[in-house]
Amino acid sequence: MDLQKQRSVLEGVFVVIVTLVFSLFISILGAAALKFQIAFAVGLFGVIAICLIPARRTLCLCLWVLIQPLSIEKILYTAPPIWPTLRGLEIVLNAADVILIILFIILVFEKLFLNKKLFVWDKKAQLLTALLLWGIFTYGIHIGFYHSEFVNSAPFGILHLFRNLLFVLIIGSAIQTRTDLFWIFISVAVIVLIESILVYLSFATGEAFNFSRLLGLPTQLQQYSTGGEVVSRGAGTLGVPNQQAMFHATFTFLLLGLLSLKNAPLRTFALIVILCSFVAVIFTFSRSAWLSIALASMLITVVFIKRNEITPTGWLMGSLVAILLIGVLAALAQPMIDRLTKGDDGATDSRVRMIMLAKDLAVQYPIIGVGASGFAEAGLSLYPPGQKETEWVPLGGKAIVPPLGRIELATSIMPNEKPIIVPLPVHNKYLLMLAEFGIVGLVIWLMLFRTFFVEAKQCSTANDPLLRFTGVAGMAIVLVIMVYMLLDLFADDKTLQVILFPLTAVSAAYRLSLKSNKT
Repeated sequence: MDLQKQRSVLEGVFVVIVTLVFSLFISILGAAALKFQIAFAVGLFGVIAICLIPARRTLCLCLWVLIQPLSIEKILYTAPPIWPTLRGLEIVLNAADVILIILFIILVFEKLFLNKKLFVWDKKAQLLTALLLWGIFTYGIHIGFYHSEFVNSAPFGILHLFRNLLFVLIIGSAIQTRTDLFWIFISVAVIVLIESILVYLSFATGEAFNFSRLLGLPTQLQQYSTGGEVVSRGAGTLGVPNQQAMFHATFTFLLLGLLSLKNAPLRTFALIVILCSFVAVIFTFSRSAWLSIALASMLITVVFIKRNEITPTGWLMGSLVAILLIGVLAALAQPMIDRLTKGDDGATDSRVRMIMLAKDLAVQYPIIGVGASGFAEAGLSLYPPGQKETEWVPLGGKAIVPPLGRIELATSIMPNEKPIIVPLPVHNKYLLMLAEFGIVGLVIWLMLFRTFFVEAKQCSTANDPLLRFTGVAGMAIVLVIMVYMLLDLFADDKTLQVILFPLTAVSAAYRLSLKSNKT
């Protein structure tokens, strides 16, 4: 039997196994709601289609882009709460994780039958591995040497690091051709446009258009209060408005690649999506996104002007986009000025307190930190709260809770259920890394993003216009993320995937540019 026939037989066996497994799941869930049975059935046919379509690897990459932002997920609570009134740690299983599993299987098949590399093991993978090993090492030091009582969360934090490493390895290894990049950019354009429309609808109606409706959960938008005035913040399916804005701020710049094409309709479509996305970011009222996008846009403009990459048509289209954005900004001038110049009632003070706690934790363990995912648990252990009972405080039309000791809390109120209270890490990734992983972990983290930026800069000189524009986009995305990490929360897999995916795509473009420049 030749190689092609062997592959066909094995693929057929795989399809049968997948069919049986999904059939078993559907049987087990026979008493479940019809919508969940339909979801499983759709997933079954999707997996079969992936197995049978020749360009399955490219298809999987596009499907991940389209599915991950939808937040179709199951939350598993994996550890007891660190305090009686708080929710325990969780592992979130996203529907897009199924795509990652299929991509891994495809890579294994290509290794076995086409003798391709299973994973692209580059400097970024080495740095993520180093961070993982450092997390394991610090956990061992806390257990064996310090006998710390606040590292019960560390194993789950280490699992979190391992998932991020696998994510970068699988996505980075799956993007192998220029065609892969092209279709990824098309998929990004589609999902960014969809999410932008959802943000518009939510801002206009005051309700969220996501899967909360299907689950019977509240659909009211998140609001912020400045000086007594309450303003609703637009959102899509990514989660809270800050997560939504982060998605737009990172993914949208990838569409610069499409602006390099000679196909005028595609260029126009990409430009329209970029405009729609930036307007959507305005409606999210995310200050972090406004600042990071403005700085990244200036960087792109300077780079393109220095390289004489902007054609007269490009200047015209860019000017039109700027005029439209200015019109939207003018219409929302007052609430935007208030958002930029006034702090949220209560939220600003809360973030300052988290920064002070992060500083104090870093002082306690400056080299090794308090352990992976140990910010809240260490805060409660090292600075025990008093016995004062937690009280509900109404503010700006929504209920919040005061800090538990020095730990800030967030709440989620489900219908007919008790409020879910979760501890919040510091809204600054640099301080969070310093507090949890010490100076060594922070240095590794910074080296990771330095590597991404260097690769993007080198890619921005490629001969291929698609790769060259992607490299410039990568420089902008790194700048966006570096600014964002000063001001927002990066502590869960979904948020980190939102920033790691576009960077991994740019890194793949860099590898392709090395081959392109040689030819």
